[in-house]
Amino acid sequence: MAAQVLGEALLLQDRSAEAIGLLQRSARRSPEPGTETLLAMALDAAGRGDEALDQWRRATTRRPAFPLAFLKLGERLGEIGRVDEGIAVLEEGFALAPDGIGLRVGLGYLHLRRHDRDMARRLFLQVLAEAPERHDATVGLARVMGADGEHAAAADLFRRALALRPEDAATLIDLGKCLLEMGVRSAGRRPCASRRAADRNWPDWL
Repeated sequence: MAAQVLGEALLLQDRSAEAIGLLQRSARRSPEPGTETLLAMALDAAGRGDEALDQWRRATTRRPAFPLAFLKLGERLGEIGRVDEGIAVLEEGFALAPDGIGLRVGLGYLHLRRHDRDMARRLFLQVLAEAPERHDATVGLARVMGADGEHAAAADLFRRALALRPEDAATLIDLGKCLLEMGVRSAGRRPCASRRAADRNWPDWL
């Protein structure tokens, strides 16, 4: 546990090389999925992607199942274009840990990446029915609705997500784009413009 806490602290400080050494030693002494998952995250942060995937896969073989290992592996596979593999990993994790609500959120995003918006919508709605405060599921459902042309409903969800996390710049941009799609040009520019004022590097179209 101490190694995990210290390893996570090192990762937060962008000291992945130090985290790798610490977590490797800990994992060799006592293979444990939490440590192995953090080790994979450190390897990935250090640009050692293939090793990270192998390490995440090892973590998913531990029992009882550790949902975060499945989630991180599935998400990473989706990011590198192996979406079907990622979905299979998350479905396996969900079968082993049906209370893992984060796995359902991850599945929703992978189905959205695969343009299966009906399945993504169902998953996000299921999550929000159980946990209406989930920011990630709120944003996910908003993106589904925006892609389906339900811009007013999407905008309401983006606003709800921003109420949960006002500092979320990506959701602020999503809301601005959604309002522009609705033809509310002044309102669409306003949320993004307020953020742009604090960062001169943002493009002018915001």
